[in-house]
Amino acid sequence: MNTTPQPGGPAYHALADALHVSFNILRAAMALIAVLYIFSGIVIVHQHERAFILIFGRLHTTGATRSLGPGFHWSPPPPIGQVIRVPAERVQTINSTGFWYAESHTGNNASSIPATLNPLHDGYCISGDAGIFHSRWALRYTISDPYRYVFAFRDPQGVLSNELEHAVLKVALITPIDAALRTGREACRAAVTAELQRRCNQLQLGVSIQRVDLSAALPPRQVKKAFDAVVEAGQERSQIISRAQAYADRTVNDAHGRAARIIAEGRAYRRDIVSRTHADADYFSKVLTKYRAHPSITARTLWQDAVRRAINSADEKYVIEPTPAGRRQLRIIIGQASPPSQETSADTHQAREDLP
Repeated sequence: MNTTPQPGGPAYHALADALHVSFNILRAAMALIAVLYIFSGIVIVHQHERAFILIFGRLHTTGATRSLGPGFHWSPPPPIGQVIRVPAERVQTINSTGFWYAESHTGNNASSIPATLNPLHDGYCISGDAGIFHSRWALRYTISDPYRYVFAFRDPQGVLSNELEHAVLKVALITPIDAALRTGREACRAAVTAELQRRCNQLQLGVSIQRVDLSAALPPRQVKKAFDAVVEAGQERSQIISRAQAYADRTVNDAHGRAARIIAEGRAYRRDIVSRTHADADYFSKVLTKYRAHPSITARTLWQDAVRRAINSADEKYVIEPTPAGRRQLRIIIGQASPPSQETSADTHQAREDLP
């Protein structure tokens, strides 16, 4: 029996209507898929990011606009287009443990520390004076040229990590072991930073070094006790030197103070002596002038003044009766009753003068 719908028959019209509806649905679905495909190419570049659009593996734009800044952009969806995002202004970190010893699951107990250093598993640096030490480093950087960073090197982070280790080795070879472990860690870190930045500029990596940190620096575990003993001895030496320097400073300051006081007293005494000497010189000059004018009167006056001063300062006074020669004597004893002072000495002085 022939079931093929005949043109113009009811079955034929029903089949045609069904196919027409199916084709309309298919066209709508394809249009919707096309719209969704187009809208899936919308790219949102976030803050602190740059983006590159590749079409069939080639960079879509060139020149100053070859990288896209923050905002909304459109790129052909995969597999035609590809978006590469670069955290251009964000600080990124690379940790280097290539110079650190191998840490086992047993910890760092004395019983678990191997007797010798194993170069196949333990990382280390050799200092300028042939010392060995372990170190950990952390690199913080930003991407200054996203194009060079993405397209000039296959693995830019790997290149940075290798250059960091090369810079550490180069600086370690000119740094003494004591400076690398204690006294010169900041100088060593700064030298590694400068060397790494120089190499990045030379290779044009497109990065800017923000900081290189020396996270840890230790001597080999096998000789750590000996290093600790040396450090303790150095600290004790520094403390003794500091105490001695403080004592020397105090002693010098005290000596300067005493010297300044003695000098000030000497200068004051000198001014007093000079002043009194000038006064005495003026007095003798005036007396000499009077003596030359009236010698006998001046001599008598000076003698009377001297006797008056002697009598006033005497503790005991005696007037002797006339002697066989017919002259009286005045004897003055000074310094017997009172203790000695600046004006009278402790010795006994006797002034004798024959009186008429």
